[in-house]
Amino acid sequence: MLKFSIVLCTLNRPEILETCVKSLKAQLYKNFEIIIIDQSDNKNHRYINQEPLFIYRHIMEKGLSNARNEAIKLASGDYICLMDDDAEYDNDFLLKAQDSLIQNPVGIIIGKVIDKLTGRPGAKGMSVDKIISVNEGNAFRYCMSPGMVIRTKTVKEIGFDNELGVGKRWGAGEETDLALRFLYKGEKVMYNPRMLVYHPSLERDDIPVPKVFSYNLGFGALYKKHISKYGKKKMYMEFSWWILRNVIGCILFRIIGNESAAAYYDNSVKGKLLGFKEYK
Repeated sequence: MLKFSIVLCTLNRPEILETCVKSLKAQLYKNFEIIIIDQSDNKNHRYINQEPLFIYRHIMEKGLSNARNEAIKLASGDYICLMDDDAEYDNDFLLKAQDSLIQNPVGIIIGKVIDKLTGRPGAKGMSVDKIISVNEGNAFRYCMSPGMVIRTKTVKEIGFDNELGVGKRWGAGEETDLALRFLYKGEKVMYNPRMLVYHPSLERDDIPVPKVFSYNLGFGALYKKHISKYGKKKMYMEFSWWILRNVIGCILFRIIGNESAAAYYDNSVKGKLLGFKEYK
Protein backbone atom coordinates (compact mmCIF):
# COMPACT_ATOMS: atom_id res chain seq x y z
CA MET A 1 0.00 0.00 0.00
CA LEU A 2 1.65 3.20 -1.17
CA LYS A 3 1.88 6.34 0.92
CA PHE A 4 1.60 9.72 -0.78
CA SER A 5 3.10 13.02 0.38
CA ILE A 6 0.98 15.85 -1.02
CA VAL A 7 3.09 18.99 -1.41
CA LEU A 8 1.01 22.14 -1.20
CA CYS A 9 2.83 25.48 -1.52
CA THR A 10 0.87 28.67 -0.94
CA LEU A 11 1.34 32.42 -0.90
CA ASN A 12 -1.27 34.86 0.52
CA ARG A 13 -4.35 32.91 -0.64
CA PRO A 14 -5.97 31.43 2.51
CA GLU A 15 -9.50 31.11 1.07
CA ILE A 16 -8.32 29.29 -2.05
CA LEU A 17 -6.05 27.09 0.06
CA GLU A 18 -9.03 26.02 2.16
CA THR A 19 -10.93 24.76 -0.90
CA CYS A 20 -7.91 22.78 -2.02
CA VAL A 21 -7.41 21.18 1.40
CA LYS A 22 -11.10 20.23 1.49
CA SER A 23 -10.67 18.25 -1.75
CA LEU A 24 -7.66 16.46 -0.28
CA LYS A 25 -9.52 15.46 2.88
CA ALA A 26 -12.30 14.03 0.70
CA GLN A 27 -9.99 11.50 -0.96
CA LEU A 28 -11.26 7.91 -0.95
CA TYR A 29 -7.68 6.71 -0.51
CA LYS A 30 -6.46 7.70 2.96
CA ASN A 31 -2.78 6.81 3.20
CA PHE A 32 -1.28 10.27 2.70
CA GLU A 33 0.18 13.29 4.43
CA ILE A 34 -0.20 16.95 3.46
CA ILE A 35 2.93 19.11 3.57
CA ILE A 36 2.02 22.80 3.50
CA ILE A 37 4.85 25.20 2.71
CA ASP A 38 3.53 28.66 3.46
CA GLN A 39 5.33 31.67 1.96
CA SER A 40 2.58 34.09 2.97
CA ASP A 41 3.25 37.37 4.74
CA ASN A 42 1.41 35.97 7.78
CA LYS A 43 1.28 32.37 8.97
CA ASN A 44 -1.85 30.31 8.32
CA HIS A 45 -2.15 29.46 12.01
CA ARG A 46 -5.08 27.10 11.47
CA TYR A 47 -2.73 24.53 9.95
CA ILE A 48 -0.08 24.67 12.66
CA ASN A 49 -0.32 21.46 14.70
CA GLN A 50 -3.93 21.10 13.57
CA GLU A 51 -3.82 17.31 13.18
CA PRO A 52 -1.34 14.54 12.29
CA LEU A 53 -2.40 14.78 8.63
CA PHE A 54 -0.57 18.10 8.25
CA ILE A 55 3.09 19.02 8.23
CA TYR A 56 3.28 22.82 8.19
CA ARG A 57 6.26 25.08 7.57
CA HIS A 58 6.34 28.85 7.13
CA ILE A 59 9.34 30.08 5.13
CA MET A 60 10.40 33.58 4.15
CA GLU A 61 12.31 32.93 0.92
CA LYS A 62 10.01 33.24 -2.08
CA GLY A 63 10.06 30.93 -5.08
CA LEU A 64 7.87 27.93 -5.87
CA SER A 65 10.73 25.54 -6.66
CA ASN A 66 12.48 26.48 -3.43
CA ALA A 67 9.26 25.83 -1.48
CA ARG A 68 8.83 22.44 -3.13
CA ASN A 69 12.41 21.47 -2.34
CA GLU A 70 11.77 22.34 1.31
CA ALA A 71 8.70 20.10 1.26
CA ILE A 72 10.58 17.24 -0.40
CA LYS A 73 13.01 17.17 2.53
CA LEU A 74 10.08 16.52 4.88
CA ALA A 75 8.27 13.92 2.77
CA SER A 76 7.93 10.38 4.09
CA GLY A 77 5.69 8.97 1.34
CA ASP A 78 6.66 6.63 -1.48
CA TYR A 79 5.48 9.22 -3.98
CA ILE A 80 5.16 13.00 -3.85
CA CYS A 81 2.06 14.65 -5.31
CA LEU A 82 2.57 18.20 -6.49
CA MET A 83 -0.47 20.34 -5.83
CA ASP A 84 -1.38 23.96 -6.55
CA ASP A 85 -3.35 25.86 -3.93
CA ASP A 86 -6.02 26.74 -6.52
CA ALA A 87 -6.49 23.14 -7.71
CA GLU A 88 -8.75 20.31 -6.52
CA TYR A 89 -8.39 16.55 -6.83
CA ASP A 90 -11.28 14.40 -7.97
CA ASN A 91 -12.14 12.26 -4.95
CA ASP A 92 -10.59 9.11 -6.44
CA PHE A 93 -7.38 10.75 -7.73
CA LEU A 94 -5.10 9.08 -5.16
CA LEU A 95 -6.95 5.77 -5.43
CA LYS A 96 -6.39 5.66 -9.18
CA ALA A 97 -2.78 6.79 -8.76
CA GLN A 98 -2.21 3.93 -6.28
CA ASP A 99 -3.80 1.36 -8.60
CA SER A 100 -1.81 2.56 -11.60
CA LEU A 101 1.52 2.67 -9.76
CA ILE A 102 1.06 -0.78 -8.24
CA GLN A 103 0.54 -2.17 -11.75
CA ASN A 104 3.27 -0.07 -13.35
CA PRO A 105 5.65 1.59 -10.84
CA VAL A 106 6.94 4.43 -13.03
CA GLY A 107 9.02 7.38 -11.87
CA ILE A 108 6.32 9.95 -12.61
CA ILE A 109 2.64 9.57 -13.41
CA ILE A 110 0.67 12.60 -14.59
CA GLY A 111 -3.09 12.98 -14.29
CA LYS A 112 -5.43 14.94 -16.53
CA VAL A 113 -5.78 18.58 -15.51
CA ILE A 114 -8.99 20.31 -16.65
CA ASP A 115 -10.97 23.44 -15.89
CA LYS A 116 -13.86 22.42 -13.62
CA LEU A 117 -16.35 24.78 -15.29
CA THR A 118 -15.45 24.47 -18.96
CA GLY A 119 -13.74 21.07 -19.16
CA ARG A 120 -10.88 22.72 -21.06
CA PRO A 121 -7.63 20.72 -20.73
CA GLY A 122 -4.78 22.49 -18.99
CA ALA A 123 -2.12 21.35 -21.46
CA LYS A 124 -2.19 20.47 -25.14
CA GLY A 125 -1.60 16.76 -24.68
CA MET A 126 -4.39 16.43 -22.13
CA SER A 127 -7.11 16.47 -24.76
CA VAL A 128 -6.15 12.81 -25.27
CA ASP A 129 -8.11 10.27 -23.21
CA LYS A 130 -5.70 7.36 -23.33
CA ILE A 131 -2.61 6.40 -21.37
CA ILE A 132 0.49 7.91 -23.00
CA SER A 133 4.19 7.25 -22.47
CA VAL A 134 5.81 10.64 -21.91
CA ASN A 135 9.22 11.07 -23.56
CA GLU A 136 11.70 13.81 -24.41
CA GLY A 137 9.74 14.67 -27.53
CA ASN A 138 6.34 15.25 -25.91
CA ALA A 139 7.10 16.16 -22.27
CA PHE A 140 6.24 19.82 -22.88
CA ARG A 141 2.66 18.76 -23.70
CA TYR A 142 1.91 16.98 -20.41
CA CYS A 143 3.84 18.39 -17.46
CA MET A 144 1.46 20.35 -15.26
CA SER A 145 2.31 20.31 -11.58
CA PRO A 146 -1.12 19.64 -9.98
CA GLY A 147 -1.38 16.41 -11.97
CA MET A 148 2.11 15.09 -11.20
CA VAL A 149 2.86 12.18 -8.85
CA ILE A 150 6.62 11.68 -8.47
CA ARG A 151 8.82 8.93 -7.01
CA THR A 152 10.15 10.35 -3.74
CA LYS A 153 13.51 8.60 -3.78
CA THR A 154 14.48 10.06 -7.15
CA VAL A 155 13.19 13.57 -6.55
CA LYS A 156 15.06 13.70 -3.24
CA GLU A 157 18.23 12.98 -5.25
CA ILE A 158 17.77 15.56 -8.00
CA GLY A 159 15.24 18.12 -6.69
CA PHE A 160 13.74 21.07 -8.51
CA ASP A 161 15.90 23.71 -10.19
CA ASN A 162 15.54 26.68 -7.83
CA GLU A 163 16.17 29.13 -10.67
CA LEU A 164 13.11 28.02 -12.64
CA GLY A 165 9.45 28.62 -11.77
CA VAL A 166 7.11 31.16 -10.21
CA GLY A 167 8.90 33.69 -8.02
CA LYS A 168 12.12 33.63 -10.04
CA ARG A 169 13.15 35.43 -13.20
CA TRP A 170 12.68 32.28 -15.28
CA GLY A 171 9.02 32.01 -14.33
CA ALA A 172 8.06 28.54 -15.59
CA GLY A 173 9.35 25.20 -16.82
CA GLU A 174 10.41 23.64 -13.53
CA GLU A 175 8.01 20.67 -13.82
CA THR A 176 9.06 19.85 -17.38
CA ASP A 177 12.71 20.24 -16.39
CA LEU A 178 12.21 17.73 -13.57
CA ALA A 179 10.41 15.23 -15.83
CA LEU A 180 13.15 15.46 -18.45
CA ARG A 181 15.83 14.81 -15.84
CA PHE A 182 13.85 11.78 -14.64
CA LEU A 183 13.87 10.49 -18.22
CA TYR A 184 17.62 11.08 -18.53
CA LYS A 185 18.07 8.85 -15.45
CA GLY A 186 16.13 6.06 -17.13
CA GLU A 187 12.93 6.60 -15.13
CA LYS A 188 9.63 6.12 -16.99
CA VAL A 189 7.02 8.89 -17.12
CA MET A 190 3.36 8.23 -17.96
CA TYR A 191 0.20 10.26 -18.54
CA ASN A 192 -3.00 8.71 -17.15
CA PRO A 193 -6.19 10.67 -18.01
CA ARG A 194 -8.25 8.63 -15.54
CA MET A 195 -6.64 10.62 -12.71
CA LEU A 196 -8.56 13.91 -12.74
CA VAL A 197 -7.48 17.25 -11.32
CA TYR A 198 -9.48 20.47 -11.54
CA HIS A 199 -7.56 23.68 -12.10
CA PRO A 200 -8.79 27.05 -13.42
CA SER A 201 -7.75 27.75 -17.01
CA LEU A 202 -7.69 31.34 -18.23
CA GLU A 203 -8.55 32.25 -21.78
CA ARG A 204 -5.50 33.33 -23.75
CA ASP A 205 -6.60 36.97 -23.92
CA ASP A 206 -7.22 37.10 -20.15
CA ILE A 207 -3.67 36.18 -19.11
CA PRO A 208 -1.81 39.30 -17.90
CA VAL A 209 1.04 40.33 -20.19
CA PRO A 210 3.72 40.20 -17.42
CA LYS A 211 2.69 36.62 -16.65
CA VAL A 212 2.89 35.65 -20.34
CA PHE A 213 6.35 37.19 -20.59
CA SER A 214 7.65 35.58 -17.37
CA TYR A 215 6.24 32.18 -18.31
CA ASN A 216 7.96 32.26 -21.68
CA LEU A 217 11.21 33.50 -20.16
CA GLY A 218 11.14 30.26 -18.20
CA PHE A 219 10.58 28.09 -21.25
CA GLY A 220 13.29 29.87 -23.21
CA ALA A 221 15.67 29.24 -20.31
CA LEU A 222 14.53 25.62 -20.09
CA TYR A 223 15.33 24.94 -23.75
CA LYS A 224 18.72 26.63 -23.37
CA LYS A 225 19.51 24.59 -20.26
CA HIS A 226 18.81 21.24 -21.88
CA ILE A 227 20.56 22.09 -25.13
CA SER A 228 23.71 23.46 -23.49
CA LYS A 229 23.95 21.33 -20.32
CA TYR A 230 22.55 18.01 -21.53
CA GLY A 231 23.45 18.22 -25.23
CA LYS A 232 19.87 17.84 -26.48
CA LYS A 233 20.51 19.44 -29.87
CA LYS A 234 17.17 18.22 -31.23
CA MET A 235 15.50 20.79 -29.00
CA TYR A 236 16.79 23.54 -31.31
CA MET A 237 14.22 22.46 -33.89
CA GLU A 238 11.36 22.31 -31.37
CA PHE A 239 12.30 25.71 -29.95
CA SER A 240 12.49 27.22 -33.46
CA TRP A 241 9.06 25.77 -34.26
CA TRP A 242 7.55 27.41 -31.19
CA ILE A 243 9.08 30.77 -32.14
CA LEU A 244 7.76 30.47 -35.70
CA ARG A 245 4.24 29.62 -34.48
CA ASN A 246 4.25 32.56 -32.08
CA VAL A 247 5.47 34.96 -34.78
CA ILE A 248 2.79 33.78 -37.20
CA GLY A 249 0.14 34.17 -34.47
CA CYS A 250 1.29 37.71 -33.73
CA ILE A 251 1.17 38.70 -37.42
CA LEU A 252 -2.23 37.12 -38.08
CA PHE A 253 -3.92 38.68 -35.06
CA ARG A 254 -2.45 42.09 -35.89
CA ILE A 255 -3.90 41.77 -39.40
CA ILE A 256 -7.40 41.01 -38.11
CA GLY A 257 -7.16 43.70 -35.42
CA ASN A 258 -7.14 41.53 -32.28
CA GLU A 259 -4.50 43.45 -30.38
CA SER A 260 -4.81 41.51 -27.11
CA ALA A 261 -4.12 38.20 -28.89
CA ALA A 262 -1.30 39.81 -30.87
CA ALA A 263 0.23 41.08 -27.62
CA TYR A 264 0.06 37.56 -26.16
CA TYR A 265 2.05 36.09 -29.05
CA ASP A 266 4.41 39.06 -29.20
CA ASN A 267 5.34 38.63 -25.53
CA SER A 268 5.59 34.86 -26.00
CA VAL A 269 8.24 35.40 -28.67
CA LYS A 270 10.11 38.07 -26.71
CA GLY A 271 10.09 36.00 -23.52
CA LYS A 272 11.30 32.79 -25.13
CA LEU A 273 14.08 34.52 -27.09
CA LEU A 274 15.30 36.51 -24.09
CA GLY A 275 15.20 33.45 -21.81
CA PHE A 276 17.16 31.43 -24.35
CA LYS A 277 19.68 34.21 -24.85
CA GLU A 278 20.35 35.11 -21.22
CA TYR A 279 20.12 31.80 -19.38
CA LYS A 280 23.59 30.70 -18.25
